[in-house]
Amino acid sequence: MHRALWIAICSLGLAISGAAPARAAIVFTNLGPGGSYEGASGWTVYGTSAPIKTDRASRFVPHADFTLDSIQAGSTFSAGVNAGDLYLRSDSGGVPGAILESFHLVNLPAFSPSIPVATALATATSTLHPLLSSNVRYWVTASANDNSFLGFNTNLTHDTGLASRDNNGPWGFSANVDAGAFQVTGTSIPEPSSAALAMIIAAATYARRPPTTRP
Repeated sequence: MHRALWIAICSLGLAISGAAPARAAIVFTNLGPGGSYEGASGWTVYGTSAPIKTDRASRFVPHADFTLDSIQAGSTFSAGVNAGDLYLRSDSGGVPGAILESFHLVNLPAFSPSIPVATALATATSTLHPLLSSNVRYWVTASANDNSFLGFNTNLTHDTGLASRDNNGPWGFSANVDAGAFQVTGTSIPEPSSAALAMIIAAATYARRPPTTRP
C-alpha cells in the first residue's frame, strides 16, 4: 500500500477516535422554567372543517450541527378530534419551506383558559433524524386534522416571530408577535480533535508530493 494512503487511513482513524463524543442536547427552546408556556394564550390552528383552515409556524436556528431527536410543543386541543400534525420544515425565503419530517400526534393536552402557565407538552419523536445545520433557519409548523380545533400556545420568554397561512395558501410572516412555544432536542455531531485534523492535513499534503525517482 502506498505510504501516503496508509498515513491518510491512520489519520482518519485517529480523527474518529479523537472526536468529541456525540451527546444529546437542547438545540433550541423558548420554553420557560420547567418547560412552561402560556396556558391561556395561543394561536388558533384550524382544520378543513372550519371556514378557514389555518396553519401556524415558528422558527429556530441551531448554534451547532445536530441530528433531530424530538420536538416538544405547546400544541393544545380545543374541540373536535384530538389529533394534529407537527412538521419540521426548511426555510424558503423567510417562511416555511419543504417538509423534512412530519409527525402525527393524538391526545394533545387540553387548552385551559383558567391555567395561566402550562407545562403539558405534545412530544414528537424523530425516526428520520434529519440534519440540523449550524446557523441555518428551520421551522416547526402546527396543522390540525380535518375536524380538529387546536392551538399553538405562545411562549413566556418573549421569543417573537410567527408564520401563518390560510387554506394551504402562501405563508405570511409577522416578526413582532409572540412565537409558538416549543423546544427542539438533538444529538450533536462529533468534530475531530485539533490534533487529528492536523494529522489529516499533513497526510493530505504528503500525498500531493510528486513521487521521487531513484537513479
